[in-house]
Amino acid sequence: MADVSVLVADMSAWHHSGHPAVIGQWRAYLAADRIAATPPMRLEVLYSAQSAEDYAASAEELDALQQVACGAHAFDRAMAVQRALGSPRAAASEVIAEHWLAGRRRVAV
Repeated sequence: MADVSVLVADMSAWHHSGHPAVIGQWRAYLAADRIAATPPMRLEVLYSAQSAEDYAASAEELDALQQVACGAHAFDRAMAVQRALGSPRAAASEVIAEHWLAGRRRVAV
């Protein structure tokens, strides 16, 4: 496998990071500052928080990661690819995408 500088985590990676099969590598990447988050991933992770405490803890963990910008064009392309693949979670992801894009539009005004 090719060496990479930074791994951009997604929701699945975030929630499975504690699995015994990957936790060692995940912690190594964290220690080396090689895991990054994007605004859509952050929104999705925080949206899934089970409580205010869970939200605060997840936000703190996400704040410690490198942040990678995700422009509207890249996000639109990712959504198009997901739709083309027929992901069963596409509908839920599109709702989250709409919240994210609506927020970006309000900030841009």
